[in-house]
Amino acid sequence: MRIPFVEIPPEGIRCDISDVSWFPAHEVDRIGPLKATVFLQRKAARVLVSGSISVTFLFDCDRCLGRFELPSSLDFKLDVEFADPTSLAREHTCSHSEMDTMFVAEPVIDVHGILRQQVLLSVPEKKLCAEECRGLCMRCGADLNQGPCGCDRQEKITPFSVLKDLAKG
Repeated sequence: MRIPFVEIPPEGIRCDISDVSWFPAHEVDRIGPLKATVFLQRKAARVLVSGSISVTFLFDCDRCLGRFELPSSLDFKLDVEFADPTSLAREHTCSHSEMDTMFVAEPVIDVHGILRQQVLLSVPEKKLCAEECRGLCMRCGADLNQGPCGCDRQEKITPFSVLKDLAKG
């Protein structure tokens, strides 16, 4: 959904998005309904974009590899400013005040692009099914959340353990 700056009235536009074609399904799995609301308000040569997204992600745990659901509700605010394409091509160091500003080459708001970006920014770096997840056994690969495995825990595992096995053979 692309909305030109000139079509946004000074009092703003509210968009309730039910279409999920913008969702980055090839990068993030989700389950259940997705709700997104965006409010656009024009202020001279820039547009203030605010909104919220409610989604339930489906992830694989980084420790135990188990599948789990993570409900997420995120709010965002962003200034979108039209900038001359030649100035966008130059390298520029952002000031602290520009951190929440998106510069665009044409005076058009790509609502779906902004929603996609916000979803990807909200994905946690480390995906854990639970903070106390015990992960997998380093020897046999058993899920330690299901209970202890049958491995001998007395023998210490080091990178040199393989050499000891070679010496026996």
